[in-house]
Amino acid sequence: MPGALGSYNWLASHGSEADKYAGKWVAVVEGRVLGAADSVKELLKLPEVKAANKPLVTKIPRQEEADSVLKAE
Repeated sequence: MPGALGSYNWLASHGSEADKYAGKWVAVVEGRVLGAADSVKELLKLPEVKAANKPLVTKIPRQEEADSVLKAE
């Protein structure tokens, strides 16, 4: 599945692989993590991310962040 939807689906279905990026900003294209950084600003400076065509950029929450969001609902 191409594009951002494919990248989102990869993240949603590969939680255990995404766990190693907890607390980081990541850029994903077609199921491949291009880079990870502590801030979105740092992430967007990475050569692999700069060269990518419309990567999905998102923050992978730490477990405690995810838990607090679920409790707020």
